[in-house]
Parts: sequence; structure tokens; C-alpha cells
Amino acid sequence: MANFGMHAAGAIAAGIGCGVMSLIAFNGNNPAFAGAAAVAAFIGGMLPDIDHDEAIPIREVFSLIAAVVPAMLIPIMARKGFSTEETICFFAATYVGIRFVGAELFKRLTVHRGIFHSIPFIIAAGEAVALSLMNLTPPERLLIGASVTIGAFTHLLLDEIYAVDFTGRKLKKSFGTAIKFWS
Repeated sequence: MANFGMHAAGAIAAGIGCGVMSLIAFNGNNPAFAGAAAVAAFIGGMLPDIDHDEAIPIREVFSLIAAVVPAMLIPIMARKGFSTEETICFFAATYVGIRFVGAELFKRLTVHRGIFHSIPFIIAAGEAVALSLMNLTPPERLLIGASVTIGAFTHLLLDEIYAVDFTGRKLKKSFGTAIKFWS
């Protein structure tokens, strides 16, 4: 299994590739979108390890979600007439609930190299991202969704490559557990 540094390098390479693919697809007219494609591929490259209880991706993903979700709800709460104090309490409770309770529940319900290390999951993740980006054009949505899937596939591929002992010319026990169609 590749380590975090190798997965990060692979995700960066996938991101650069997807960014270049975006520039080519849109004739270089939108470099910011190419950056978004690169970031989507990088996130996809980290996504399969979200089920690893001690890995960096699970901690970072739940920290990000815990901060973003309540922040996105602040304008809605302001329109509904919530006071500043109520909004702060809601933000803090939501953050703690997602970051600690949600993360712990997720850890208990998932197993490393389970469904998150499968072809159907990485395809579904790319599709979910593409479907959620309603403000983009269909080609842009497709490219961002594909970038997530490409980044995630890079992760799975690196895990399989690192499951081969090239010096001893043998397969490690983990060979065949990264790229699969079911779990």
C-alpha cells in the first residue's frame, strides 16, 4: 500500500493532468476552471482513504465538512431571524457534532479497503459531484466529475502497484484488494 506522500504525489499528478485536459477541452479560455479540475482530482485522489481510521484524509475531510456545513447555513439562519448568539451556538454544536460524533460514527460503520476502495464507489463519487454542480454547464460538470474519478482511480492504482514486491518478484498479501468491483 502506498503511503500518504505517494498518494498526495499521485493526486497532484492526476490534478495536473485533469487541469491540462480542461485547458485543452475549453481551448485555454478558463484557467480558473482548470484549477478547479485539478483540485477535484486531488480530492478524488485522497477520497479512497476516507475509511482509514488513522489516516490524514478522514481527519481533514470531517474537519472541512464540519466547518463548511454550518458556515453555509449562516445566511439562511440570518434570513430566518436567528440572533447572533443563536447562530454561534448552532455553528459550534454543528461543528462538534460533525467533526467528532459524525467522524466517530463513520469510523465505526466503515472498514478500510471496503467499499471506498472500489470502482463503483469512485464512479459514483464522480457522478455525485457532477450532479451536484447545477450551476455549471454539462461539459464542465462532466469534466469535474471525471476529475474526481480519475484522481480516485490514481489512488487505487498506486495501492495495487505498491502491492507488488518487484525486488523479490512476488505479490504481497494486499494485492488485489485496492481495485475491486465489490466489497
